Amino acid sequence: APLNTLDFQRFSFCALPADVPRTPQDRGKLAWLCRREPDLGGVILTRPVVGAPARQWIAPVAFRKIVTGGPTLHTVVTRRFYIHYCADYR
Repeated sequence: APLNTLDFQRFSFCALPADVPRTPQDRGKLAWLCRREPDLGGVILTRPVVGAPARQWIAPVAFRKIVTGGPTLHTVVTRRFYIHYCADYR
């Protein structure tokens, strides 16, 4: 959730811990996540993290998600994913 991306939408029934940063996604948050979770090998997101190295993967089938972050529903469709390996941040 601290990465502030549709991959980890915040819902009212899923409160974030008090120590989780709540500003927009950036390289520092990804590094924080990788340090906090030492067994995590990487993070795959639908959007790149600003200033962070990533590898891109184009999926053979589109990912579709209905997003509810406002007064209306809309659908996000992508085949492009960004792979961030935690070894790059530790």
